[in-house]
Amino acid sequence: MAADSITYTLAGAVIGLIGTQAGNWIKVHIDRANARSTERERAHLEFLDPLQYAASDLREQLAGISQKLAVEASLAENDLQPGQHVRWWFRAYKDYVVNSWPNANESAWKHEISMHAGGMGYHAASTLYLTARYLFYSTRARNARPYVMLNGGSQKAYDRLEEVRESFAQLEFYPVTQDTTGALLKGSDGLPLSFDQFMTRLGNSEDRGWLLTLTDVYFKIHNHLEGLGKFEQSLGALGSALQNHRARLAK
Repeated sequence: MAADSITYTLAGAVIGLIGTQAGNWIKVHIDRANARSTERERAHLEFLDPLQYAASDLREQLAGISQKLAVEASLAENDLQPGQHVRWWFRAYKDYVVNSWPNANESAWKHEISMHAGGMGYHAASTLYLTARYLFYSTRARNARPYVMLNGGSQKAYDRLEEVRESFAQLEFYPVTQDTTGALLKGSDGLPLSFDQFMTRLGNSEDRGWLLTLTDVYFKIHNHLEGLGKFEQSLGALGSALQNHRARLAK
């Protein structure tokens, strides 16, 4: 009986030890899983959700711009009118950047930009802004690219992000310049500039040169409507991939 008692005591101790170790292992496993879930959520809130919204906003904007440009495609430059045609305003905003009005001082430039950005030139001005805002978020996501963004299927989202980058390059907005434009939209608080702040920067002599490619791409965009359509499609594919990844995390 004494031997049996010792055996039972040892068995109980072993089981207790195994139980403690198993409990510790389970706790560590749960803690790690919770940490990964928290980090994924943070990545979505900080990087991926804003990128999805920016891609969706730009795609919707470009759908309307494509329709306007298709209607204006047959018009010669001299036939464009400021009150009617978005192409006229894309040309005007490029003119602001390259300083084709040498007798206009900077204060007058900014006055012109602010007066027309919310009026007849709104469609062109808001397209420039939404493009720059998308580039801000896409550049930030690419530079951070935390592990959690690639885990659980978001590699597909990253691939879609690269496809947008490449389709934009086909419109002569090359990758390094995309990154430069995105970085230029960063405000002192780390967030993208507001629309009015962006338009002020467009008229700033120290900054506007860095926005030349942005304005030049849209100045010529009516000659690349097929490429613009592919760019729109790639933005839609990116938005869907990000939305699907968010939905998987919510399950």
